[in-house]
Amino acid sequence: MKKCPKCGVEYSDTTTLCPADGVALETTNDALIGTTLAGKYRVDARLNEGGMGNVYKGTHVLMDKTVAIKVLRPSLAADEKIVARFSREARAASRISHPNALSVTDIGEDHGTVFLVMEYLSGKTLKQVIREEGPLKYSITRKTVPWSSPMSVKTTERFFS
Repeated sequence: MKKCPKCGVEYSDTTTLCPADGVALETTNDALIGTTLAGKYRVDARLNEGGMGNVYKGTHVLMDKTVAIKVLRPSLAADEKIVARFSREARAASRISHPNALSVTDIGEDHGTVFLVMEYLSGKTLKQVIREEGPLKYSITRKTVPWSSPMSVKTTERFFS
């Protein structure tokens, strides 16, 4: 596999330049890229690495739809309690229906690889936006964060104004 040193997205060995920014790709070693999980999710590129595992850009091969695949680290996937918690959290997240929340569509295990599948959202991460533009203005967060009551909006306005 190859990785873009500028944006960090990984691509197959046949790609030489990053489609997003034109930078020459560097070779990486991620055994999951190019494989298919549960016979329906092709792992196309690694997007990010976190404490519990990696998030990949993938394709639901039966529906030809781009998805995000969160894969639990092998060391954590060997722990039954962690896998049970991961499954509970995925089931709970799948019940959330809100315009500002990604939908979790599937959870599975394939030869010891524990994963969940969610809606893919392209663009910058919140961390990238804050690093590039600084703290978000209240007028922006007010449109995206679901408030529970008018009182919480009034309280928050005092802190952000």
